[in-house]
Amino acid sequence: MKSKRSSALEEASVNMSPMIDMTFLLLIFFIVNMNFTKETGIEIKRPSAVTAEAKSGDVILVGISSAGTIHMNGKRIDLSNVRPAVSRARNKTPKAACVVVADEAVRTGLLTRVIDECKLAGAGDISVATRSGG
Repeated sequence: MKSKRSSALEEASVNMSPMIDMTFLLLIFFIVNMNFTKETGIEIKRPSAVTAEAKSGDVILVGISSAGTIHMNGKRIDLSNVRPAVSRARNKTPKAACVVVADEAVRTGLLTRVIDECKLAGAGDISVATRSGG
């Protein structure tokens, strides 16, 4: 004789479709809102600053190593080529900010000349990258 109780029991299951949908939606959200910043490709020890702020949006990176070499888009360039390189980058992304990533051992004269070349190339928003903290 069969018990009514055993036939009434069903196997419990959880519908995973909504959870999988939400996981993919979150993944897509984070991928779309992620900032991809191309690094200069050289080892630079940035100076620290208490008032450091993060830049968002498109940026043009110009790197200066401790040896005084200038790099842009992973390639070494001369000081005389900074202006044309920044101009070309600004033609691709006109609203991009120019960020100079200089090693803390770089002489201020070279840093000033690179910033001047960026200004002469038409970059209005120029910043020097630092580490946050004191």
